[in-house]
Amino acid sequence: STPNSEELRQRIIGVHSAQNRAVTKQDYVALAYAMPSKFGAIKRCSILRDADSAKNNLNMYVLAEDTSGALSTANTALKENLKVWLNGYKMISDSLDIMNARVLNIGIKYSIMSDSTRDSNKVLIEANDALRKEFATKMNIGEAFYITRIFKTLSKVDGVLDVEDVKVVTKSGTGYSDNSFNIKRNTTPDGRVIIPKEDMVFEIRDLFTDIEGS
Repeated sequence: STPNSEELRQRIIGVHSAQNRAVTKQDYVALAYAMPSKFGAIKRCSILRDADSAKNNLNMYVLAEDTSGALSTANTALKENLKVWLNGYKMISDSLDIMNARVLNIGIKYSIMSDSTRDSNKVLIEANDALRKEFATKMNIGEAFYITRIFKTLSKVDGVLDVEDVKVVTKSGTGYSDNSFNIKRNTTPDGRVIIPKEDMVFEIRDLFTDIEGS
């Protein structure tokens, strides 16, 4: 799909900084996104220095996008094309491994108290719409999920007096990824942030069915 305005903003900054050569990790990411579409398209990309390698080995984690707009595993041809593309820009001393990132599908469940003078059903619809807008942009690989974003978004909805409860849950079954992840164990002690693994990305696959309010 066409990148939205926020994705374009980030990519423009990255490409301008790269100046047609890959020196930093950010340069590699920017050039991966800049690969001509005739070779395929990378939807999300992250790069890490391999801590177990004595050389300048880099691990690049990538994801593509399926026809429904959901994150998906990049096929072999796409990864090979990306490697050839990056070879024209990378430092001679760098070695690069391109691997599949893991998707963790999550859902949001919440309950709110609405103003008694407002239609509660309408307030709930507006609350759901606000969350869909807030999480419309796909997250980045390795990006933490801030539960506080949910509270902040809901509290700004007209007619919401209080956000009583918020839960982030994993989604499984048909259409969802089969990657396992313990949300409770990977949430900070204050309950504000969920920390993913370095090669993992959180995704709300269906903004209409995976966001549930009451």
